[in-house]
Amino acid sequence: MNPEAETRKKNKKALKNLDEETKNSIKEWRVKKDVFTECEEAKMALVQKIYLTNFNQTCPVFDVKKETVMGVYEYQKPAYIVDETALTEGKWHAMMKKSDGAFVVAAQRIIKDIINFQLDKKTRKMRDGYLNDPESLFCEELKKWCAELLCTYEMSKTAMQHISLRISYLEECLLVPDLFDRPSSMGNATIQQVIVTTRRVLKYQVLADIEKELATEDAGRAFEELRKHCVKLIYNCFTFLIHVFRADVEGVVTASDKLLRTLQEDANLTKVMGDDLTKVMDSIHGQKAATAKYSFDLGERGMKNVTQFLDIPTLKDDDPLLPFIFVGTNSGVEEFFQNNTFIAYKYLKAHALLLELGQLFIVIEKAANCAKQGGTLLVYGVANAQLNALLDSTKSMIQAIRDEFTAVCKIAECAFEKLVFENKATATRSKWMVHFKNVFPASNLINDAVKEVLGDVNVIKQQANAMTLYERFQKAEKDTSDFLSSAEGFSKRTAEVLNQPYVAPVAKEDTIDNTQALFQQINANVKK
Repeated sequence: MNPEAETRKKNKKALKNLDEETKNSIKEWRVKKDVFTECEEAKMALVQKIYLTNFNQTCPVFDVKKETVMGVYEYQKPAYIVDETALTEGKWHAMMKKSDGAFVVAAQRIIKDIINFQLDKKTRKMRDGYLNDPESLFCEELKKWCAELLCTYEMSKTAMQHISLRISYLEECLLVPDLFDRPSSMGNATIQQVIVTTRRVLKYQVLADIEKELATEDAGRAFEELRKHCVKLIYNCFTFLIHVFRADVEGVVTASDKLLRTLQEDANLTKVMGDDLTKVMDSIHGQKAATAKYSFDLGERGMKNVTQFLDIPTLKDDDPLLPFIFVGTNSGVEEFFQNNTFIAYKYLKAHALLLELGQLFIVIEKAANCAKQGGTLLVYGVANAQLNALLDSTKSMIQAIRDEFTAVCKIAECAFEKLVFENKATATRSKWMVHFKNVFPASNLINDAVKEVLGDVNVIKQQANAMTLYERFQKAEKDTSDFLSSAEGFSKRTAEVLNQPYVAPVAKEDTIDNTQALFQQINANVKK
């Protein structure tokens, strides 16, 4: 028997033993208070279940709490408090005031429609607790989502994913039996109408606009996505390296520390992870670059510069110096990872590949800047051959990073399993366990970022090769001509409306005035 059924059985048994006056008092109390009926309890639980299924979490708006009256009667009531201000558009507009997303107007429209339904429902006087019944709480959650999230979304893939989830949620709420499929006929508006109208705005206005924007996504936006995901990959790789073999040694700059600091102070990686204060510190001490700061102490074999081991073409897996880099407490790595050629090679190579990723990031950043200045025509058209070569190289580099960091993670797993079978896999018996708890999450984030970067590369490659250079110039010529014609027409109309003389624009002396001739010249060269 489910908990609700047990509660009902208990309540019936308790009421049976009460006198008629007490029973009537409870009935009157129940009508006056914002208490769920048995039907509403079931609806509230169903809405919460649908929300959990779609968004992988429960919603506090749909939470309920249990209370008792007269010590015998158990009941459920909404945990979320709703007051009269929830029925005013001003409250929600104030919440959205600082938002400047692409869909503020769509959010306002949905909220207005919902409030109209709630105000219509209020006139029915069905019960005093109308503000907190399942229908109204469903509306409150929807208004909160519009005011807190929808109004902040931009034209992006992430927004498209969130809105698609919301549409699926609405469709399930609309179609699931015994939820909102029996709307009241006492008013002009129904909860079904609210859901249908909201779905229509989201699916055929908001989602359609995003899909249209993404379908014509230009080079600038595509490279910004790639740049963003490269930043994420760099950060997650660095976090992984901080923890993977780590053994903390207080008051000592260990070999592992020197590796990390060399990465931190790399001219390319500082654009992602650096800070200006470190540069000032270096200047104060007369140090210009990490190459002059960090060296491995190899004992009798002398001091060797860290960067000597971070150049992949010269880094060899049989280098006789490798076993001596990470030795003793000053190595900064757990004992399992010390004095081992294979582990040292893999560990160093992972750091070295992150340096290479820093160089790739700079190239991508320059491509993004190029797209901002010259647009899609320049990057996807004129620079098409170089772009394809870059994308192929990027793909190879990212796959190499994924494979190398996975290999390092496997080494850490071997150490973990050894501790498990020795019954030492606890923080009290192995200090490394504190760091190892961060290894798997960081590794998963690396893999996620790799997938995103590779996805971006595929998208850019598809966009770049969708049209020939000649076709892009033809389209640019048409778009430019359309703009010139429309702009001139609007300027003339504005002058007429305002009863002002129309002044034809004059081209600057240092620009080509004959756009048509320009495109003809470019097209002729492209055909050749």
